[in-house]
Amino acid sequence: VYRPKIRSASCYFERAIYFQPRDAVVYMLYGMHMHKLGNTDKAIKLYEKAIALEKNNGEIYYNAGLMYFDLNKIEKAKEYADKAYKLGYPLQGLARKLKTANK
Repeated sequence: VYRPKIRSASCYFERAIYFQPRDAVVYMLYGMHMHKLGNTDKAIKLYEKAIALEKNNGEIYYNAGLMYFDLNKIEKAKEYADKAYKLGYPLQGLARKLKTANK
């Protein structure tokens, strides 16, 4: 019976980074994945790398802001929300969360 080797999502993200090391979206998606797994230290590093590669991508700031909000780092979440919205990011979920938190 053939049993294919099952690889983790992290393995595929690492491969994507190997093949496209200058693609900020790969780092952002990997950061989102790490955030959902609870590995926030790694998620922060990945988001920061994504931002370093592409400073004008509102989606990166938005998703990093969501993570910082979840970590109760409200000021950092607000900073990233402001950057995302100044860049024209359309989704308002982070803004609603911050408003609910009275920030």
